[in-house]
Amino acid sequence: MPRSRFLQHSLAVVLSSFSAACSFEVGLGPWPESGCSASCYGFGPIPPAIRITPDGEIGLAVGDSVPLAATYTENAVQVSGVTFQWQSSAPTVAEVSESGTVRAVAVGSALIVLTVRAISDTVTVHVRPPG
Repeated sequence: MPRSRFLQHSLAVVLSSFSAACSFEVGLGPWPESGCSASCYGFGPIPPAIRITPDGEIGLAVGDSVPLAATYTENAVQVSGVTFQWQSSAPTVAEVSESGTVRAVAVGSALIVLTVRAISDTVTVHVRPPG
């Protein structure tokens, strides 16, 4: 009897330090004609990642400040206790503290760079005149 009705499901799986995509197909007819099958394909270790929030671009007026938050993950698990290194490409435009607070100093744009264990993320700060 040909299988005409079936339930198909896809699933992303993270086990320990590896990721995989699995596909399941289960027939809805009588057994054994309905049958079932499953297949999984591994993608290997999940690379470390870093993220700044808010991300993308930030607009500030001279004199304003904004705290940036950072997360670092290994194998899709957030890691605490890491040392974040913040840097501004133009500290005369936007300064960044060791804790990630950005202060607008003068009109212009600056790239804020966050580095952890040789991985970086950036956010662009555009500073406008006060008022």
